[in-house]
Amino acid sequence: MQLSIEVLASQVDAFINAYQKSDFKDSLNKNDLTILIPHVNGKPYTTVINASNELIENGFTVMPHLGVRNLNTEDNLDHINQFLNTQTKSVLLLGGDNNKPQRFESVLQFLKEQWENNNAAPVDKIAFAVFPEGHPHIEAEEGISILNEKIKWANEQGIHCNGFSQICLEAQPIIQQNTVFDNQHINFAISFVAPCKIPQLLKLTAISGVKNAMSFVKKHNVYKMLSTYDSDSLIQEMKQANIKPNGLHCYAFGNYAGALKKLASYSANL
Repeated sequence: MQLSIEVLASQVDAFINAYQKSDFKDSLNKNDLTILIPHVNGKPYTTVINASNELIENGFTVMPHLGVRNLNTEDNLDHINQFLNTQTKSVLLLGGDNNKPQRFESVLQFLKEQWENNNAAPVDKIAFAVFPEGHPHIEAEEGISILNEKIKWANEQGIHCNGFSQICLEAQPIIQQNTVFDNQHINFAISFVAPCKIPQLLKLTAISGVKNAMSFVKKHNVYKMLSTYDSDSLIQEMKQANIKPNGLHCYAFGNYAGALKKLASYSANL
């Protein structure tokens, strides 16, 4: 099972330090642990590249985010392609948290204009965001249709395809959505949130590129849901439902020691 963890570009050193001090280095070998670096709106893509390179130099496998709506005119697409092709060969491609995009309106537009036909994709593995509670901007049926189109695109290009569930604090929506992938050529990673104090969680979601996903939580009494959130119960419910994900992904929100501990525990029992 592939294990992964979300690490902010500005917190790479903190993560590396937490890993080096961790008691789980044997069970969480660097070769089995993928680090995802969010592409934060308003930040140049070089921040993702620099953070990724530092992790790679320290022996980690990296899958950077690429939020196509976050790309601005200063971001050099040739440089990004070269980086992906030579350093990671993988990417989590998503729309991005930007209501006023400068260059691309959607992932599909980006794929068809940049990586199709003669412009071969620079990666062997591509991942898409999956929203258990529905996409924040479009209706559920349309969201599934677009996701299926992206999966189909990757399959036709011969690119290995992954899906990462976005933040969801309840097991049932993830369990229900998992059936969507029964007949799809895609590996699916379920996600959970590391132990985190509520003020810290809310603060970090605002800068981590997932604040749109958190809008769903706010509609359902965020403080009540967060205060009763238990990732142990979430994982146990999925296990009881016989959900067998291809991967486990942790939104650490700065608690890298706690995230590593949970990943080690869950991977040993799923």
